[in-house]
Amino acid sequence: MFKQLNNNNNNNNNNNNNNNKSNSDSDSNSNSNSNNNNNNKGRHDNVVRYIQWQLCAKCELQRANSWYEQKSEGVVESANFKILWDFTVQCDWKIEARRPDIVFVDKKEREVVIIVVAIPGDRVKDKEL
Repeated sequence: MFKQLNNNNNNNNNNNNNNNKSNSDSDSNSNSNSNNNNNNKGRHDNVVRYIQWQLCAKCELQRANSWYEQKSEGVVESANFKILWDFTVQCDWKIEARRPDIVFVDKKEREVVIIVVAIPGDRVKDKEL
């Protein structure tokens, strides 16, 4: 009877430990998700910064020596070109996604190119082989 009681207590302790473990796992998952979001946002901004840097080079606009030194300025403009970074576009009707990453305006040709960048999340877990 004593052994059986001990086994029941051990099972209860194991269940409590498993519950605590699952709670801590979900906490760590939520922390890792927020870290992934921060990493993805940083990677996203780096890609957009590189695109802006290249556009500035092609249009002979002022730019940094290397893409990673490029400042994310809202508006870069010359007589013929304008580059808008993370700028809200006004619309006649309500559109939720109206803030593209880059809006490239060619004033001479009267053309606009809207650039939206998507960076997929990396959710690679270690697997046993």
